[in-house]
Amino acid sequence: MKRILLELIIIGIRFLLGFILFTSGVGKLTGGDFSPVVFFPMSLEEMLAPYGLGLWGVFVSWSEVAIGLLLLSQRFATLGAVMCLPLIANIFIVTVSLRWQGTPYINGFLVTLNLILLAADYHKLKFLFFDDIEPLRTMPLRRSYTKIDLLWLMGIVLCLLSVALHSSSCYLTFGLTTAGIVLFLGCAVWHYLKTKRIY
Repeated sequence: MKRILLELIIIGIRFLLGFILFTSGVGKLTGGDFSPVVFFPMSLEEMLAPYGLGLWGVFVSWSEVAIGLLLLSQRFATLGAVMCLPLIANIFIVTVSLRWQGTPYINGFLVTLNLILLAADYHKLKFLFFDDIEPLRTMPLRRSYTKIDLLWLMGIVLCLLSVALHSSSCYLTFGLTTAGIVLFLGCAVWHYLKTKRIY
């Protein structure tokens, strides 16, 4: 029971952090037109352009979208958690440097959530601390459910396309996003039925 409760907490943190990052990135790229439920519904590129950081703002926005989707996918959430830490640390430093009121506290909270996820995935990351990696070289890469992996990736691609095509058609954007999210949910159910594990 404790294990299931811990898994549910970790999944909840993944969904929360992934949702915040995804909607924040979408809000920055679309100026808040994508959905009423977005964080930071304004163009980061325009805000940072006076400092010569407009391109960096676009990069951060797309990074938030991609990393948010990795966290939401569950299958690639560990990769998302690893990529998330330097991203949030960068955003934290910029908000402190520009003296944005309140934003550093929010980013500090997000860093805390990110560290919890990395601690929970220690068993997947501990090889980074090995002195001798020779045994790892001989271990074959095994993926038991490659079809599910491909569907996860397809869902991520659909959501990324939805943001990229926002300027041409809002209906297409919502349709692709919905299809991507439905794929996520379908993959999660399929994975559970195959493994009897939450993640």
